[in-house]
Amino acid sequence: MTNNPTHKRVPRYGRGWAAVLLAAVLTVLLLASSASALPRIGEVEAFWEDSLAIVRPEIIDPLDNSLQRTLQSGVPVQVDIEVRIARTGYVKTEHIEVMIEFDVWTGWYRVTTPLSPFAIEEYSTVERLFGQDLLLLFDEDQIDPDDEWFIKVRAGAQLHDGDDTESSHGVADELSGFTRVIFELFGSGEKRCEWSELVRLPERGSNVE
Repeated sequence: MTNNPTHKRVPRYGRGWAAVLLAAVLTVLLLASSASALPRIGEVEAFWEDSLAIVRPEIIDPLDNSLQRTLQSGVPVQVDIEVRIARTGYVKTEHIEVMIEFDVWTGWYRVTTPLSPFAIEEYSTVERLFGQDLLLLFDEDQIDPDDEWFIKVRAGAQLHDGDDTESSHGVADELSGFTRVIFELFGSGEKRCEWSELVRLPERGSNVE
């Protein structure tokens, strides 16, 4: 039997390397596909307490199932919150990040909010923090207490990008070469949910019925 001179065999080690690369790419694409989640915004409260304007949003289902699984594998995620602050002739948006980490060795969650970090044992308690106890604080430089304002909120969730926290590294920082390129191409498409209903923040000291 004569060999076909145009046919070239792929060495076994080449096929093995290709399989490893394909597995890595599929893993990164799976992570990237779970990098966006759409929480829901329920009721939003806005009120003054001393010199601080406080916005308390009800963020329902902050992470979808895919992001929960990714978090529980040890990859940190973040919930990005936008607070739109408006009055006649003026609108601005404040951005707040809340990071969630999971320690695979201890089984505890760490939620870092603008107010303080919280160590939490159960994921249901993490959800309750977002749904009932998340306080966003704004000082007089951010919201003029002598004006009436209107507030609305929206949120999204994604894998933590690693920019602002020394204790955590973004997923992209843990990858290299081709897999990092794939992650950066497909893992950056975070989406936000719809804006909440407008909530009135009256002038500080005014009576609210």
